[in-house]
Amino acid sequence: MSAGYKEPSPVLKRLFLLPKDPSLTLSSNYEWLVVTQEPPLPGIALLSRPEEKLAGIRF
Repeated sequence: MSAGYKEPSPVLKRLFLLPKDPSLTLSSNYEWLVVTQEPPLPGIALLSRPEEKLAGIRF
């Protein structure tokens, strides 16, 4: 049994990389509609970087 990293199937990879659906927010007086789009998920290279901490804040 191999303990190495396994690549996901191409279908699963495409599904994971799809952009998120936009979010709609309506103002309380129903006059304004805000459409927001979340940024894509960070890649594994970004997530695996060492963290720097200062006064309890990670960056």
